[in-house]
Amino acid sequence: MLQYGRLIDLCEPSHKKYQVAITKVLGKYMDAIACDSEKTAKECIQYMKEQRIEPETFLPLDYVEVRPVNEKLRFAILLMLLLVLLFSIVSYAYFTPPTRTRQNCLVLSVSAV
Repeated sequence: MLQYGRLIDLCEPSHKKYQVAITKVLGKYMDAIACDSEKTAKECIQYMKEQRIEPETFLPLDYVEVRPVNEKLRFAILLMLLLVLLFSIVSYAYFTPPTRTRQNCLVLSVSAV
């Protein structure tokens, strides 16, 4: 019999700003208890009934179905993150088209962001 713990305790974000996202994804299973098998979950539920403890949600790992991530989606997300990173760290100049002055000379202007 092996219990791992509550999902919210097992899923620790790499950065604090992702805590809300993890909470949102876990949803109603945030307080669920992960365990090794369905047999363990049933034994825990039976024990809790006998002790008159409030019911809990158990997620037996041998019962949970995990689907693989779509590789096209993974690539699209990676590309999007790289573009966001690129635009956040690279400064670039806006080019203004040439204008004519009274002396009939071309003037080029470039402004930095």
